[in-house]
Amino acid sequence: MRGIDGKLYKAGEEPNPPEPTMEELYESLRIETERRLADTDKFATVDYPDNALREKMFVYRAELRAINHQLGAPWDGGGELTPWPVIPEL
Repeated sequence: MRGIDGKLYKAGEEPNPPEPTMEELYESLRIETERRLADTDKFATVDYPDNALREKMFVYRAELRAINHQLGAPWDGGGELTPWPVIPEL
C-alpha cells in the first residue's frame, strides 16, 4: 500500500504525514487571517451605524494584520496555538 507520501507501507501500518514546512504554516496563517478580516469587512465601512464598534473593529483588524509579525509566528498556521486577538462584542 502506498501512503500519501508515495512510500510503500505494510498493510495496517499507517504512514505519518510529513510535518508542514514554515512556508506552508505561514500560508495557512495568512489564509485564516484573511478569512477573519473578510468576516469583519462590513464593520469597517464609513456608513456602519455604530461608531464605537467600528473603531473597535479597526483596532481588531489592525491586530489581525500584525499577527504574522509577532514573536512565535507562524505557530500552528492559524490553529489553536495561534494567539488570535479577541473580536469585539457585537
